[in-house]
Amino acid sequence: LLAKSIPGMADSSRTITDYGQTLRGRTMLVLVDGVPLNTNRDSSRNLANIDPALIERIEVIRGSSAIYGAGATGGIISITTRPAGGVPRASSSLSAVSPLSKLGSDGLGGQLQHHVAGSQGRVDYALDFGARHIGASYDANGHRLAPEPSQGDLFDSNTFNVGGKLGLRLDDVQRIQLSASHYNAEQNTDYTSDPSVAKLPAGSVPARPLSGLSLAEQNQIKNTLLNLEYAHTDVLGGTLNAQLYYRDYFTRFTPFDARAVATRGRNVDQVMQNSEVFGSRVTLRTPLGSLGNTELLWGADFNQERSDMPIDIFDPRAYDASGGRVFDKIGKLTYMPDLTTRSLGGFAQLQHKLNEQWSVEGGVRYEYATAQYDDFIPLSESAATQPATVRGGKVHYDSVLSNISLTYSPVAGQEIYAAFSQGFQLPDIGVQLRNARRGFDLGSSNLEPVKTNNDELGWRGGLG
Repeated sequence: LLAKSIPGMADSSRTITDYGQTLRGRTMLVLVDGVPLNTNRDSSRNLANIDPALIERIEVIRGSSAIYGAGATGGIISITTRPAGGVPRASSSLSAVSPLSKLGSDGLGGQLQHHVAGSQGRVDYALDFGARHIGASYDANGHRLAPEPSQGDLFDSNTFNVGGKLGLRLDDVQRIQLSASHYNAEQNTDYTSDPSVAKLPAGSVPARPLSGLSLAEQNQIKNTLLNLEYAHTDVLGGTLNAQLYYRDYFTRFTPFDARAVATRGRNVDQVMQNSEVFGSRVTLRTPLGSLGNTELLWGADFNQERSDMPIDIFDPRAYDASGGRVFDKIGKLTYMPDLTTRSLGGFAQLQHKLNEQWSVEGGVRYEYATAQYDDFIPLSESAATQPATVRGGKVHYDSVLSNISLTYSPVAGQEIYAAFSQGFQLPDIGVQLRNARRGFDLGSSNLEPVKTNNDELGWRGGLG
Protein backbone atom coordinates (compact mmCIF):
# COMPACT_ATOMS: atom_id res chain seq x y z
CA LEU A 1 0.00 0.00 0.00
CA LEU A 2 2.79 2.42 0.87
CA ALA A 3 4.62 1.72 -2.39
CA LYS A 4 1.46 2.56 -4.36
CA SER A 5 0.72 5.81 -2.52
CA ILE A 6 4.13 7.37 -1.74
CA PRO A 7 6.06 9.14 -4.52
CA GLY A 8 9.70 8.08 -4.49
CA MET A 9 9.17 4.74 -2.75
CA ALA A 10 10.28 1.61 -4.61
CA ASP A 11 7.74 -1.09 -5.42
CA SER A 12 7.03 -3.94 -3.02
CA SER A 13 8.72 -7.33 -3.51
CA ARG A 14 5.45 -9.14 -2.55
CA THR A 15 7.41 -11.08 0.05
CA ILE A 16 7.77 -10.51 3.80
CA THR A 17 10.97 -8.51 3.34
CA ASP A 18 11.42 -4.94 2.18
CA TYR A 19 14.84 -5.80 0.76
CA GLY A 20 15.52 -3.40 -2.11
CA GLN A 21 12.46 -1.31 -1.23
CA THR A 22 13.97 2.13 -0.83
CA LEU A 23 12.77 5.69 -0.42
CA ARG A 24 14.36 7.97 -2.99
CA GLY A 25 16.81 5.17 -3.73
CA ARG A 26 18.15 4.98 -0.17
CA THR A 27 17.37 3.29 3.13
CA MET A 28 14.32 4.31 5.13
CA LEU A 29 14.00 4.40 8.89
CA VAL A 30 10.84 2.67 10.13
CA LEU A 31 9.45 3.82 13.48
CA VAL A 32 6.52 2.41 15.47
CA ASP A 33 5.41 4.90 18.13
CA GLY A 34 8.92 6.34 17.94
CA VAL A 35 10.69 2.98 18.38
CA PRO A 36 13.07 2.16 15.47
CA LEU A 37 12.54 -1.22 13.79
CA ASN A 38 15.78 -1.06 11.77
CA THR A 39 18.71 -3.09 13.05
CA ASN A 40 22.35 -2.78 12.04
CA ARG A 41 22.32 -6.40 10.83
CA ASP A 42 19.51 -5.59 8.49
CA SER A 43 17.22 -8.58 7.86
CA SER A 44 14.95 -6.26 5.79
CA ARG A 45 11.72 -7.35 7.49
CA ASN A 46 10.98 -4.00 9.12
CA LEU A 47 7.59 -3.36 7.53
CA ALA A 48 6.41 -6.90 8.35
CA ASN A 49 6.89 -6.43 12.10
CA ILE A 50 3.44 -5.04 12.88
CA ASP A 51 -0.12 -6.12 12.15
CA PRO A 52 -1.81 -3.48 9.94
CA ALA A 53 -4.94 -3.79 12.11
CA LEU A 54 -3.14 -1.92 14.90
CA ILE A 55 -2.18 1.11 12.81
CA GLU A 56 -3.86 4.46 13.47
CA ARG A 57 -1.89 6.53 10.93
CA ILE A 58 1.38 6.65 8.98
CA GLU A 59 3.51 9.73 8.35
CA VAL A 60 6.21 9.67 5.67
CA ILE A 61 9.08 12.14 5.65
CA ARG A 62 11.15 12.07 2.46
CA GLY A 63 14.80 13.09 2.58
CA SER A 64 17.38 12.96 5.35
CA SER A 65 16.80 14.47 8.77
CA ALA A 66 19.22 15.76 11.42
CA ILE A 67 16.67 14.98 14.11
CA TYR A 68 16.91 11.20 13.59
CA GLY A 69 20.12 9.24 13.26
CA ALA A 70 21.41 6.25 11.35
CA GLY A 71 19.08 4.62 8.85
CA ALA A 72 17.16 7.64 7.60
CA THR A 73 19.25 8.48 4.54
CA GLY A 74 16.22 8.20 2.25
CA GLY A 75 13.52 9.21 4.71
CA ILE A 76 11.38 8.11 7.62
CA ILE A 77 8.21 6.02 7.82
CA SER A 78 6.62 6.81 11.19
CA ILE A 79 3.81 4.43 12.19
CA THR A 80 1.47 5.38 15.03
CA THR A 81 -0.66 2.67 16.64
CA ARG A 82 -4.16 3.11 18.04
CA PRO A 83 -4.13 5.53 20.98
CA ALA A 84 -5.28 5.12 24.56
CA GLY A 85 -7.86 7.40 26.15
CA GLY A 86 -10.95 9.21 24.95
CA VAL A 87 -14.56 8.17 25.21
CA PRO A 88 -14.85 4.48 26.22
CA ARG A 89 -15.35 2.39 23.10
CA ALA A 90 -14.95 -1.15 21.83
CA SER A 91 -14.96 -2.68 18.37
CA SER A 92 -14.64 -6.16 16.95
CA SER A 93 -14.15 -7.23 13.36
CA LEU A 94 -14.36 -10.63 11.69
CA SER A 95 -13.35 -11.12 8.08
CA ALA A 96 -12.88 -13.97 5.63
CA VAL A 97 -10.95 -14.07 2.35
CA SER A 98 -10.58 -16.48 -0.55
CA PRO A 99 -8.78 -16.49 -3.92
CA LEU A 100 -11.37 -15.73 -6.61
CA SER A 101 -9.89 -18.36 -8.92
CA LYS A 102 -10.06 -21.15 -6.31
CA LEU A 103 -13.06 -20.59 -4.07
CA GLY A 104 -13.42 -22.81 -1.02
CA SER A 105 -9.93 -24.28 -1.27
CA ASP A 106 -6.95 -24.14 1.07
CA GLY A 107 -6.68 -20.50 0.06
CA LEU A 108 -9.37 -19.64 2.59
CA GLY A 109 -8.25 -17.25 5.31
CA GLY A 110 -9.73 -15.02 7.96
CA GLN A 111 -9.05 -12.57 10.75
CA LEU A 112 -10.55 -11.70 14.13
CA GLN A 113 -9.55 -8.39 15.75
CA HIS A 114 -10.78 -6.70 18.94
CA HIS A 115 -10.02 -3.20 20.23
CA VAL A 116 -10.95 -1.54 23.54
CA ALA A 117 -9.98 2.00 24.60
CA GLY A 118 -11.13 4.74 26.90
CA SER A 119 -10.44 6.79 30.02
CA GLN A 120 -11.32 6.44 33.70
CA GLY A 121 -10.47 9.52 35.72
CA ARG A 122 -6.78 10.27 35.15
CA VAL A 123 -6.13 6.86 33.60
CA ASP A 124 -6.14 6.18 29.84
CA TYR A 125 -6.18 2.64 28.50
CA ALA A 126 -6.23 0.62 25.30
CA LEU A 127 -6.16 -3.10 24.53
CA ASP A 128 -5.83 -4.88 21.19
CA PHE A 129 -5.70 -8.53 20.32
CA GLY A 130 -6.25 -10.45 17.14
CA ALA A 131 -5.59 -13.65 15.21
CA ARG A 132 -5.34 -14.29 11.50
CA HIS A 133 -4.97 -17.25 9.17
CA ILE A 134 -3.35 -16.67 5.79
CA GLY A 135 -4.15 -19.37 3.24
CA ALA A 136 -2.48 -20.33 0.00
CA SER A 137 -2.30 -18.00 -3.00
CA TYR A 138 -3.46 -18.92 -6.50
CA ASP A 139 -2.95 -17.26 -9.86
CA ALA A 140 -5.75 -16.20 -12.23
CA ASN A 141 -5.91 -19.71 -13.72
CA GLY A 142 -6.39 -21.39 -10.35
CA HIS A 143 -2.82 -22.68 -10.12
CA ARG A 144 -1.19 -22.58 -6.72
CA LEU A 145 1.70 -20.11 -6.41
CA ALA A 146 5.02 -21.54 -5.28
CA PRO A 147 6.44 -20.26 -1.97
CA GLU A 148 9.09 -17.59 -2.44
CA PRO A 149 12.42 -19.42 -1.94
CA SER A 150 14.67 -16.45 -1.16
CA GLN A 151 13.12 -13.66 0.93
CA GLY A 152 10.21 -15.78 2.16
CA ASP A 153 6.43 -15.34 2.35
CA LEU A 154 3.57 -16.18 4.71
CA PHE A 155 1.46 -18.56 2.63
CA ASP A 156 -0.28 -21.06 4.96
CA SER A 157 0.53 -19.06 8.10
CA ASN A 158 -1.03 -18.15 11.40
CA THR A 159 -0.41 -14.78 13.03
CA PHE A 160 -1.53 -13.24 16.29
CA ASN A 161 -1.02 -9.92 18.01
CA VAL A 162 -1.68 -8.60 21.49
CA GLY A 163 -0.91 -5.18 22.88
CA GLY A 164 -1.97 -2.59 25.39
CA LYS A 165 -1.37 0.97 26.54
CA LEU A 166 -1.82 2.40 30.02
CA GLY A 167 -1.47 6.14 30.52
CA LEU A 168 -1.63 8.30 33.63
CA ARG A 169 -2.18 12.07 33.63
CA LEU A 170 -0.09 13.12 36.64
CA ASP A 171 -1.42 16.69 36.53
CA ASP A 172 -2.41 19.31 33.96
CA VAL A 173 1.05 19.37 32.33
CA GLN A 174 2.48 15.86 32.86
CA ARG A 175 1.56 12.47 31.46
CA ILE A 176 3.27 9.07 31.51
CA GLN A 177 2.37 6.03 29.39
CA LEU A 178 3.53 2.43 29.25
CA SER A 179 2.76 0.37 26.16
CA ALA A 180 3.56 -3.25 25.34
CA SER A 181 2.90 -5.37 22.27
CA HIS A 182 3.76 -8.79 20.87
CA TYR A 183 3.39 -9.94 17.27
CA ASN A 184 4.03 -13.47 16.00
CA ALA A 185 3.70 -14.73 12.43
CA GLU A 186 4.62 -18.36 11.74
CA GLN A 187 4.37 -20.39 8.57
CA ASN A 188 3.24 -24.01 8.48
CA THR A 189 2.95 -25.11 4.89
CA ASP A 190 3.19 -28.45 3.11
CA TYR A 191 4.65 -26.82 -0.01
CA THR A 192 8.08 -25.71 -1.18
CA SER A 193 9.43 -24.26 -4.41
CA ASP A 194 10.89 -26.77 -6.88
CA PRO A 195 14.69 -26.13 -6.86
CA SER A 196 15.14 -27.75 -10.28
CA VAL A 197 13.42 -24.78 -11.94
CA ALA A 198 16.43 -22.60 -11.04
CA LYS A 199 18.58 -24.66 -13.43
CA LEU A 200 16.45 -23.70 -16.44
CA PRO A 201 16.92 -20.48 -18.46
CA ALA A 202 15.65 -17.46 -16.54
CA GLY A 203 12.05 -16.60 -17.41
CA SER A 204 11.46 -19.79 -19.42
CA VAL A 205 9.12 -21.43 -16.86
CA PRO A 206 7.29 -20.19 -13.76
CA ALA A 207 8.22 -21.26 -10.25
CA ARG A 208 6.61 -24.61 -9.42
CA PRO A 209 5.16 -25.63 -6.03
CA LEU A 210 6.02 -29.07 -4.68
CA SER A 211 3.91 -30.75 -2.00
CA GLY A 212 5.36 -32.95 0.73
CA LEU A 213 7.61 -30.43 2.46
CA SER A 214 9.22 -31.87 5.60
CA LEU A 215 10.61 -28.91 7.56
CA ALA A 216 10.07 -28.60 11.31
CA GLU A 217 10.63 -24.81 11.58
CA GLN A 218 9.57 -22.50 8.78
CA ASN A 219 9.42 -18.74 8.13
CA GLN A 220 8.70 -16.82 11.32
CA ILE A 221 8.69 -13.28 12.71
CA LYS A 222 8.40 -12.47 16.43
CA ASN A 223 8.51 -8.89 17.64
CA THR A 224 8.02 -7.74 21.24
CA LEU A 225 8.04 -4.04 22.16
CA LEU A 226 8.03 -2.22 25.50
CA ASN A 227 7.80 1.55 25.39
CA LEU A 228 7.72 4.01 28.31
CA GLU A 229 6.89 7.63 27.41
CA TYR A 230 6.81 10.81 29.50
CA ALA A 231 5.55 14.23 28.40
CA HIS A 232 5.72 17.61 30.18
CA THR A 233 4.14 20.62 28.45
CA ASP A 234 5.84 23.31 30.56
CA VAL A 235 9.62 22.90 30.58
CA LEU A 236 11.61 26.08 29.81
CA GLY A 237 8.40 27.48 28.37
CA GLY A 238 8.07 24.56 25.95
CA THR A 239 7.40 20.81 25.74
CA LEU A 240 9.58 17.91 26.83
CA ASN A 241 9.11 14.35 25.54
CA ALA A 242 11.17 11.44 26.87
CA GLN A 243 11.13 7.82 25.79
CA LEU A 244 12.66 4.55 27.02
CA TYR A 245 12.16 1.42 24.89
CA TYR A 246 13.10 -2.25 24.67
CA ARG A 247 12.67 -4.60 21.71
CA ASP A 248 13.09 -8.38 21.41
CA TYR A 249 13.11 -9.53 17.79
CA PHE A 250 13.48 -12.95 16.15
CA THR A 251 13.14 -14.00 12.54
CA ARG A 252 13.74 -17.22 10.63
CA PHE A 253 14.30 -17.50 6.88
CA THR A 254 13.58 -20.11 4.22
CA PRO A 255 16.23 -22.89 3.91
CA PHE A 256 18.79 -22.38 1.18
CA ASP A 257 21.05 -24.70 -0.80
CA ALA A 258 24.36 -22.90 -0.27
CA ARG A 259 26.68 -25.68 -1.39
CA ALA A 260 28.04 -23.43 -4.12
CA VAL A 261 28.76 -20.59 -1.67
CA ALA A 262 32.18 -20.92 -0.02
CA THR A 263 31.57 -18.27 2.65
CA ARG A 264 28.49 -20.19 3.87
CA GLY A 265 30.42 -23.41 4.37
CA ARG A 266 28.87 -25.13 1.33
CA ASN A 267 25.85 -26.43 3.26
CA VAL A 268 22.10 -26.79 2.92
CA ASP A 269 21.16 -24.39 5.69
CA GLN A 270 18.59 -22.12 7.32
CA VAL A 271 19.43 -18.75 8.88
CA MET A 272 17.87 -17.10 11.94
CA GLN A 273 18.42 -13.75 13.59
CA ASN A 274 18.07 -12.76 17.24
CA SER A 275 18.18 -9.08 18.17
CA GLU A 276 17.76 -7.27 21.47
CA VAL A 277 17.50 -3.49 21.34
CA PHE A 278 17.48 -0.97 24.16
CA GLY A 279 17.24 2.77 23.62
CA SER A 280 16.12 6.14 24.86
CA ARG A 281 15.35 9.57 23.48
CA VAL A 282 14.77 13.03 24.95
CA THR A 283 13.38 15.89 22.88
CA LEU A 284 12.61 19.47 23.91
CA ARG A 285 10.63 21.96 21.85
CA THR A 286 11.55 25.43 23.16
CA PRO A 287 10.15 28.76 21.89
CA LEU A 288 12.70 31.58 21.67
CA GLY A 289 11.98 35.28 21.96
CA SER A 290 8.69 36.99 22.75
CA LEU A 291 7.25 37.19 19.23
CA GLY A 292 6.53 33.45 18.92
CA ASN A 293 8.17 33.14 15.51
CA THR A 294 11.30 31.21 16.56
CA GLU A 295 11.50 27.69 17.95
CA LEU A 296 14.34 25.37 18.89
CA LEU A 297 13.92 21.58 18.76
CA TRP A 298 16.81 19.88 20.55
CA GLY A 299 17.70 16.70 22.38
CA ALA A 300 19.68 13.47 22.42
CA ASP A 301 19.18 9.74 21.80
CA PHE A 302 20.92 6.45 22.57
CA ASN A 303 20.54 3.01 21.01
CA GLN A 304 22.16 -0.34 21.82
CA GLU A 305 21.65 -3.47 19.73
CA ARG A 306 22.90 -7.00 20.32
CA SER A 307 22.38 -9.38 17.40
CA ASP A 308 23.51 -12.85 16.45
CA MET A 309 22.66 -15.23 13.61
CA PRO A 310 22.75 -19.00 14.22
CA ILE A 311 22.31 -21.34 11.28
CA ASP A 312 20.81 -24.83 11.09
CA ILE A 313 22.54 -27.38 8.84
CA PHE A 314 20.56 -30.09 6.99
CA ASP A 315 21.49 -33.47 5.54
CA PRO A 316 22.30 -32.81 1.84
CA ARG A 317 21.66 -36.46 0.87
CA ALA A 318 18.11 -36.41 2.21
CA TYR A 319 17.56 -33.04 0.52
CA ASP A 320 18.75 -34.30 -2.89
CA ALA A 321 16.93 -37.65 -2.66
CA SER A 322 13.63 -35.88 -1.95
CA GLY A 323 13.98 -33.32 -4.73
CA GLY A 324 14.30 -30.49 -2.22
CA ARG A 325 11.41 -31.52 0.05
CA VAL A 326 13.06 -33.08 3.12
CA PHE A 327 15.15 -31.09 5.60
CA ASP A 328 16.74 -33.28 8.30
CA LYS A 329 18.69 -31.13 10.76
CA ILE A 330 22.17 -32.48 11.50
CA GLY A 331 23.81 -29.55 13.29
CA LYS A 332 23.99 -25.89 14.22
CA LEU A 333 26.73 -23.38 13.37
CA THR A 334 27.43 -19.67 13.73
CA TYR A 335 26.52 -17.54 10.73
CA MET A 336 27.21 -14.26 12.55
CA PRO A 337 28.62 -14.04 16.10
CA ASP A 338 27.26 -11.81 18.85
CA LEU A 339 27.60 -8.25 17.57
CA THR A 340 26.93 -5.28 19.84
CA THR A 341 26.50 -1.82 18.35
CA ARG A 342 25.94 1.39 20.30
CA SER A 343 25.15 4.85 19.03
CA LEU A 344 24.80 8.17 20.83
CA GLY A 345 23.57 11.31 19.15
CA GLY A 346 22.75 14.91 19.95
CA PHE A 347 20.75 17.24 17.71
CA ALA A 348 19.37 20.77 17.46
CA GLN A 349 16.95 22.18 14.89
CA LEU A 350 16.12 25.91 14.72
CA GLN A 351 12.95 27.13 12.98
CA HIS A 352 12.39 30.84 12.33
CA LYS A 353 9.51 32.56 10.58
CA LEU A 354 10.77 35.77 8.95
CA ASN A 355 7.28 37.00 8.02
CA GLU A 356 4.00 35.66 6.61
CA GLN A 357 5.70 34.54 3.39
CA TRP A 358 9.25 33.53 4.33
CA SER A 359 10.60 31.00 6.84
CA VAL A 360 13.99 29.38 7.36
CA GLU A 361 15.07 26.21 9.16
CA GLY A 362 18.46 24.71 9.97
CA GLY A 363 19.89 21.97 12.13
CA VAL A 364 22.92 19.95 13.11
CA ARG A 365 23.44 16.46 14.54
CA TYR A 366 26.49 14.72 15.96
CA GLU A 367 26.55 10.93 16.08
CA TYR A 368 29.08 8.61 17.71
CA ALA A 369 28.81 4.83 17.27
CA THR A 370 30.78 1.71 18.23
CA ALA A 371 30.58 -1.96 17.22
CA GLN A 372 32.28 -4.92 18.86
CA TYR A 373 32.32 -8.73 18.76
CA ASP A 374 34.27 -11.62 20.34
CA ASP A 375 36.42 -14.36 18.79
CA PHE A 376 34.51 -16.78 16.54
CA ILE A 377 34.96 -19.46 13.89
CA PRO A 378 33.49 -18.19 10.60
CA LEU A 379 31.20 -20.34 8.53
CA SER A 380 33.78 -20.52 5.74
CA GLU A 381 36.06 -22.45 8.14
CA SER A 382 33.42 -24.75 9.61
CA ALA A 383 34.29 -27.70 7.37
CA ALA A 384 38.07 -27.30 7.69
CA THR A 385 40.13 -29.93 9.52
CA GLN A 386 41.77 -27.17 11.55
CA PRO A 387 39.31 -24.26 11.44
CA ALA A 388 40.79 -20.81 11.95
CA THR A 389 39.43 -18.49 14.61
CA VAL A 390 38.76 -14.86 13.75
CA ARG A 391 39.83 -12.54 16.54
CA GLY A 392 37.31 -10.25 18.12
CA GLY A 393 37.46 -6.55 17.50
CA LYS A 394 35.97 -3.13 18.07
CA VAL A 395 35.54 -0.15 15.78
CA HIS A 396 34.04 3.28 16.24
CA TYR A 397 32.58 5.92 13.94
CA ASP A 398 31.42 9.49 14.27
CA SER A 399 29.83 12.01 11.96
CA VAL A 400 28.44 15.54 11.94
CA LEU A 401 25.28 16.13 9.88
CA SER A 402 23.65 19.41 8.94
CA ASN A 403 20.60 20.69 7.10
CA ILE A 404 19.13 24.02 6.04
CA SER A 405 16.00 25.00 4.14
CA LEU A 406 14.20 28.13 2.94
CA THR A 407 10.47 28.27 2.30
CA TYR A 408 8.41 30.91 0.47
CA SER A 409 4.60 30.96 0.61
CA PRO A 410 3.18 33.40 -1.98
CA VAL A 411 -0.40 32.56 -0.95
CA ALA A 412 -1.94 30.46 1.81
CA GLY A 413 -1.66 26.71 1.11
CA GLN A 414 1.15 27.05 -1.48
CA GLU A 415 4.86 26.74 -0.68
CA ILE A 416 8.04 26.88 -2.74
CA TYR A 417 11.11 25.53 -0.96
CA ALA A 418 14.82 24.88 -1.36
CA ALA A 419 16.68 22.58 1.02
CA PHE A 420 19.98 20.86 1.73
CA SER A 421 20.15 17.92 4.13
CA GLN A 422 22.56 15.15 5.09
CA GLY A 423 21.93 11.55 6.12
CA PHE A 424 24.03 8.97 7.97
CA GLN A 425 24.09 5.18 7.76
CA LEU A 426 26.34 2.82 9.71
CA PRO A 427 27.85 0.03 7.60
CA ASP A 428 26.25 -3.39 7.96
CA ILE A 429 29.08 -4.96 9.94
CA GLY A 430 27.21 -8.27 10.16
CA VAL A 431 27.63 -8.78 6.40
CA GLN A 432 31.41 -8.51 6.80
CA LEU A 433 31.45 -10.92 9.75
CA ARG A 434 29.25 -13.57 8.17
CA ASN A 435 31.43 -13.55 5.02
CA ALA A 436 34.69 -13.60 7.01
CA ARG A 437 37.51 -15.84 5.86
CA ARG A 438 40.79 -16.94 7.43
CA GLY A 439 42.80 -13.92 8.59
CA PHE A 440 39.87 -11.48 8.64
CA ASP A 441 40.61 -8.25 10.54
CA LEU A 442 37.75 -5.81 11.07
CA GLY A 443 40.19 -2.98 11.81
CA SER A 444 41.64 -3.19 8.27
CA SER A 445 38.34 -3.75 6.46
CA ASN A 446 37.95 -0.05 5.52
CA LEU A 447 34.38 0.05 6.73
CA GLU A 448 33.10 3.61 6.86
CA PRO A 449 29.72 5.23 7.53
CA VAL A 450 27.66 6.13 4.50
CA LYS A 451 27.02 9.88 4.47
CA THR A 452 24.64 11.28 1.88
CA ASN A 453 23.94 14.82 0.69
CA ASN A 454 20.44 15.73 -0.51
CA ASP A 455 19.60 18.88 -2.49
CA GLU A 456 15.93 19.68 -3.07
CA LEU A 457 13.93 22.31 -4.91
CA GLY A 458 10.18 21.85 -4.88
CA TRP A 459 6.60 22.99 -4.48
CA ARG A 460 4.01 21.85 -1.97
CA GLY A 461 0.34 22.66 -2.26
CA GLY A 462 -3.00 21.73 -3.66
CA LEU A 463 -5.40 22.94 -6.32
CA GLY A 464 -9.14 22.47 -5.98
